Amino acid sequence: MKKLFAAALLGGVGSLALASQGWALAPETELLLELLRTKGILSADEVEGLKHEVAAASQPAGEAASREHYHSVQSIDSRLRRLESAKEVEAGGGWAEKVQLSGVVEIESTAERLDDGAGRVESSSDLVLATAQVNLEARPAENVTSRLVILYEDGEDLAVDEAVVGFSGPESMPLYLNLGKMYLPFGRFESHFVSDPLTLELGETGEVAVVAGWSNSLFDLSLGAFNGDVEEAGEEDHIDGFVASGVFSLPADTIPGFGFEAGVSYITSLADSDGLEGEVVSNLTERVGGASVFAHATFGESFTLGAEYLGAFSSFGPGELAVETFPQPGRYSPRAWNLEAAWALLPAWELAVRYAGSHGAGLLLPERQYGVALLWAMGDTVSWGVEYLHGDWEDDSRSDGLTLQMALGF
Repeated sequence: MKKLFAAALLGGVGSLALASQGWALAPETELLLELLRTKGILSADEVEGLKHEVAAASQPAGEAASREHYHSVQSIDSRLRRLESAKEVEAGGGWAEKVQLSGVVEIESTAERLDDGAGRVESSSDLVLATAQVNLEARPAENVTSRLVILYEDGEDLAVDEAVVGFSGPESMPLYLNLGKMYLPFGRFESHFVSDPLTLELGETGEVAVVAGWSNSLFDLSLGAFNGDVEEAGEEDHIDGFVASGVFSLPADTIPGFGFEAGVSYITSLADSDGLEGEVVSNLTERVGGASVFAHATFGESFTLGAEYLGAFSSFGPGELAVETFPQPGRYSPRAWNLEAAWALLPAWELAVRYAGSHGAGLLLPERQYGVALLWAMGDTVSWGVEYLHGDWEDDSRSDGLTLQMALGF
């Protein structure tokens, strides 16, 4: 009974302290436990046991396994991630208490106009189920998490988008290890628009991989290995792809009203990205590495500014990329960048603008892209978004697109 009484006190007081200080025991919790021991309510052994239980309950075990992926999985961008308020499955006990179910449904209406630069204009419109996604997250044991994502996107088959098992260390050793099918920590891809940023279309990379890392309140450093599908001429099939990432986050309230995050990442073969992999038509004479750098700042609760640059270190040789997408003779070194700003006009309304572009990406991406988006959060689970995007392409064609999206998160 006395242990239940102590646990109740910790639930009321400790949860507030832990909410503000991560998964380390807060000073208030430590003082409360010491008081219970000195009053004879708890023994020293029971105090140590409760410390362990409280820390385990609050620790984000395997946190890296469920870290947000802006895929908009991401595809799910940050706006949709906020809608995915996971609901714990309550089935009266057992394994179900350890499982969280969440997901998102996106329905989009689109209208597009294409001017080929030679006087011919085409227009089209459509109504599609853009995304249907279900996420299952579980914590089968202390410091172990798993994440399974089933995804359908318009025009593609239902697929296992992610299947990751994550392991994390204690507070004194904040290491983590993720294994399985995942999106590699290459690029960031944050966006306030309905459409994915050009950096995501060029660099997002989904692979079966192993990623190890170290993180604290300031830094998240990771290194991973995978076996890509695009090979060099004369090379055998091995686990010889690597990715590295480093992210700095300014702790909350370091500067009142200001938040900042920045990072860099590197991948040994940009050809293994989801956007370029299907464009490679022959084995490469040499690998083309890629790098990404991003920065994201928030000012109060009303303004955010984000920028990202992602591109190849060298060039693909003639004939290595599909001529339908890369029609000009010569060598291509694809690069893309994205700049966005967003204002919270009202508590439920957000206005965003984008200016983006690419170079050396052929007809895969527009050379220049700009547009505006208006988002409305209708409660905690439904959002509406409308965006306009204009694109200028390498072949002098121009595109204009209008998209209306309804997104439901559960």
